[in-house]
Amino acid sequence: MAASGLLVDDSRPQLMAFSKVLRFWGIETDLATTNEEAESRAENQHYRFALLDYAMPDLPSGPRGLIHKLRAKSPGCKIFLLTAY
Repeated sequence: MAASGLLVDDSRPQLMAFSKVLRFWGIETDLATTNEEAESRAENQHYRFALLDYAMPDLPSGPRGLIHKLRAKSPGCKIFLLTAY
Protein backbone atom coordinates (compact mmCIF):
# COMPACT_ATOMS: atom_id res chain seq x y z
CA MET A 1 0.00 0.00 0.00
CA ALA A 2 1.33 3.44 -0.94
CA ALA A 3 1.80 5.97 1.81
CA SER A 4 -0.85 8.67 1.95
CA GLY A 5 1.14 11.04 4.15
CA LEU A 6 4.64 12.45 4.49
CA LEU A 7 6.06 13.16 7.94
CA VAL A 8 9.12 15.44 8.07
CA ASP A 9 10.99 16.15 11.30
CA ASP A 10 14.65 16.14 12.32
CA SER A 11 13.67 14.30 15.53
CA ARG A 12 13.38 10.57 14.83
CA PRO A 13 11.50 9.88 18.12
CA GLN A 14 8.92 12.51 17.14
CA LEU A 15 8.53 10.95 13.69
CA MET A 16 8.08 7.49 15.16
CA ALA A 17 5.43 8.72 17.60
CA PHE A 18 3.37 10.42 14.87
CA SER A 19 3.80 7.44 12.57
CA LYS A 20 2.65 5.00 15.25
CA VAL A 21 -0.52 6.99 15.98
CA LEU A 22 -1.38 7.35 12.30
CA ARG A 23 -0.69 3.66 11.64
CA PHE A 24 -3.10 2.81 14.47
CA TRP A 25 -5.76 4.71 12.49
CA GLY A 26 -4.81 2.81 9.32
CA ILE A 27 -2.89 5.67 7.72
CA GLU A 28 0.43 4.77 6.09
CA THR A 29 3.17 7.40 6.02
CA ASP A 30 6.63 7.97 4.64
CA LEU A 31 9.21 9.49 6.98
CA ALA A 32 11.98 12.00 6.27
CA THR A 33 14.53 13.48 8.68
CA THR A 34 16.12 15.98 6.27
CA ASN A 35 14.89 18.45 3.68
CA GLU A 36 16.79 16.61 0.94
CA GLU A 37 15.10 13.32 1.83
CA ALA A 38 11.68 15.02 2.01
CA GLU A 39 12.10 16.71 -1.38
CA SER A 40 13.15 13.41 -2.95
CA ARG A 41 10.07 11.68 -1.56
CA ALA A 42 7.83 14.58 -2.64
CA GLU A 43 9.10 14.30 -6.23
CA ASN A 44 8.44 10.56 -6.43
CA GLN A 45 5.16 10.08 -4.56
CA HIS A 46 1.68 11.60 -4.45
CA TYR A 47 0.63 12.52 -0.89
CA ARG A 48 -2.78 13.40 0.52
CA PHE A 49 -1.19 15.25 3.45
CA ALA A 50 2.18 16.31 4.86
CA LEU A 51 3.11 17.02 8.46
CA LEU A 52 6.20 19.26 8.45
CA ASP A 53 8.47 20.49 11.22
CA TYR A 54 8.61 24.25 10.70
CA ALA A 55 12.09 24.69 12.26
CA MET A 56 14.55 22.13 10.88
CA PRO A 57 18.31 22.75 10.93
CA ASP A 58 18.69 22.27 7.17
CA LEU A 59 15.79 24.67 6.44
CA PRO A 60 17.01 27.98 7.87
CA SER A 61 14.42 29.99 5.93
CA GLY A 62 11.54 27.61 6.61
CA PRO A 63 9.84 24.90 4.56
CA ARG A 64 8.67 27.14 1.69
CA GLY A 65 10.57 25.24 -1.02
CA LEU A 66 9.36 21.87 0.19
CA ILE A 67 5.77 23.13 0.30
CA HIS A 68 6.04 24.28 -3.33
CA LYS A 69 7.37 20.85 -4.38
CA LEU A 70 4.58 19.08 -2.54
CA ARG A 71 1.93 21.30 -4.11
CA ALA A 72 3.41 20.78 -7.60
CA LYS A 73 3.43 16.99 -7.38
CA SER A 74 0.35 16.59 -5.14
CA PRO A 75 -2.00 19.54 -5.81
CA GLY A 76 -4.60 18.50 -3.23
CA CYS A 77 -2.04 17.81 -0.51
CA LYS A 78 -3.02 19.22 2.89
CA ILE A 79 0.00 20.67 4.68
CA PHE A 80 0.33 20.96 8.44
CA LEU A 81 3.24 22.80 10.06
CA LEU A 82 4.40 21.98 13.58
CA THR A 83 7.17 23.29 15.77
CA ALA A 84 8.45 22.65 19.27
CA TYR A 85 9.10 26.36 19.84
